[in-house]
Amino acid sequence: MKPDKIIAALPTLSKPDLAQIRAAAEALLGPVAAPNDAPATPLFDVIQRTLGLRTGLGNLPAATYKAYRRGETAVVEFVAKAFPQACDNRVTYNGMLSLMLDCLIDDLKERKVPISTGSVCTNLERCPEVFKAAFPGYIEGGASAIILQRVTGK
Repeated sequence: MKPDKIIAALPTLSKPDLAQIRAAAEALLGPVAAPNDAPATPLFDVIQRTLGLRTGLGNLPAATYKAYRRGETAVVEFVAKAFPQACDNRVTYNGMLSLMLDCLIDDLKERKVPISTGSVCTNLERCPEVFKAAFPGYIEGGASAIILQRVTGK
């Protein structure tokens, strides 16, 4: 059956049939965040996009959520201090977050840690330290503008 026919048939289905379709879609695509989930943050959006997932903050276990919030604070403070000009532009800010997350994921892979939302959130607090190790001396030497130029292509 073609997608347009499937979509056209959805309004005619019963609630149990719709529930089965949703379950099948979630099995293939991953769970979809509930509308009443806590609003996602730019950092969580970057994590989900990088990992290819579609879950909301409300779906995280309590311990993972707490670790995420601690890590988010560390990352946001680091970016604001080391790359203040990145905070003025959403695209640039998301680019910096993506670069930092890539560095963290590379570090986790080197340590043979399975990559998941939980492992990333648990290690997120280490993100500034891992980023500095990936670019030794850049931040301390005041050369963060060079990194930012590479991220923005300007």
